[in-house]
Amino acid sequence: MNDAGFRGRVETVPAQVRYVNAEWKGREDIPRIGSRETRRANTSMQEIRVENARPLQSAGATDLERSGYLLTTHQTQIRDFRDEAEVAKVYYPEMESLVEKTTGAAKAFVRSHLVRTETPIDFNDGYARFVRCDYNRKRLKEMSEEVLADRGVTPDPNWIYVWFNTWQPFDNPAINNPLAFIDWQSLPADDVIDYFY
Repeated sequence: MNDAGFRGRVETVPAQVRYVNAEWKGREDIPRIGSRETRRANTSMQEIRVENARPLQSAGATDLERSGYLLTTHQTQIRDFRDEAEVAKVYYPEMESLVEKTTGAAKAFVRSHLVRTETPIDFNDGYARFVRCDYNRKRLKEMSEEVLADRGVTPDPNWIYVWFNTWQPFDNPAINNPLAFIDWQSLPADDVIDYFY
């Protein structure tokens, strides 16, 4: 279903989603999830309801500050998302411009990209199939300064760093493997469990 098919409908659907097992909460050691086997050992299915975010955003009930996400449209000029050179040359500047425009950031830099697929070469190329965050909040400043160093930019101690993921299906509509995300207002900080890939 395309984006227009969702507009104007407020709906929730039941879903089963894998979360890191609660047994890891508060422990000093953290789980490693880098294979199908370790994912199954360290996560378990939970019954949840997924809400359509489009009408919520249209009604002004969500935004980056309150919810941690933003839905927007972008028409890419890229022809082949599997062409690494084309992605770097075309898509990276598009995403930097989009993030600057939608967030008001003075400057945005792309760190990397990943093409997820039904036929992955390794575990990280497949769809994650469990709830996770791509970035370690504890390393935010350090990771940001690594990206800046790669670009030859000297960081200012007063800068504020924010990381964003952008996501775009390209082979087919995202029906079988849609993106779902947590509104950060619904996630207590003490429910966040670190893990290693």
